[in-house]
Amino acid sequence: MPFVRYSSLRNRRSLALAGAIVLVLILLMAMGLRSERDRTPAIPTLTQSQEITLGLKAVPALVARYGDLSANSEQQQTLQRVGQHLVTSSAADKAGWRFTFRLLAEPNRIDAYALPGGQIFITTALFNRMQTEGQLAAVLAHQIAHVTGRHAAKQLKAEGLTAVLVAGEDAQEGAPIDALVSEVVNLTYSTADERAADTEALRIMSMAGYDPNAMLGVLRVLANAYYAGADVAYFTTHPNAADRVAYIQQAIAALYPDGVPESLSE
Repeated sequence: MPFVRYSSLRNRRSLALAGAIVLVLILLMAMGLRSERDRTPAIPTLTQSQEITLGLKAVPALVARYGDLSANSEQQQTLQRVGQHLVTSSAADKAGWRFTFRLLAEPNRIDAYALPGGQIFITTALFNRMQTEGQLAAVLAHQIAHVTGRHAAKQLKAEGLTAVLVAGEDAQEGAPIDALVSEVVNLTYSTADERAADTEALRIMSMAGYDPNAMLGVLRVLANAYYAGADVAYFTTHPNAADRVAYIQQAIAALYPDGVPESLSE
């Protein structure tokens, strides 16, 4: 019996020693991994100033994609008036962004786009299909929400593209941002970002006095145009239309549980 007790004690000590060795090895490995992480530069996020600069630098590339800006001064004035009204009626006006609304001459492709920093575009093809001012406001509010939500910067970081900001720290001033121009004009957003933009757009519209149901009207216009054979960019860059309608309806109900006030303009 004493021999058995001694053997058991020795075994327990051996196990304890082995466990301690394993723990030390795990700690050393963790320290090594943390040290390696510390030596690897983190992928940076664009600052607001960088977003504004990037958006301004990307304007010529985006305009060139659609041919040119529209020469229709009346439509451009309407676009600017509605856009600025949305901005000044919401928190976007105090957030430091530089919003500008531009009408593209493109007569066929139905599209709208927001560059980081506040440069917002809509094609003449889309502008001409809007049936009410509220529908135009819905399109612009969605783009404003992409800007204030910093979705472009988020997407660039997710794709690892903002690493050029670190790699170009010693390069000529402006070079790292210039390297992102071709990327930012081709960005598409995640379903989560599109839904976030829709939700915020409904709030922006409401604060500016527009009926949020106008956004559903925009989706009907786009669907009709698509089934009529028009070039509708929305259906290749946005979530499933039926799902989006259901989501917007739920968001409106959450925003106005007692019903949308009749005083809001369509």
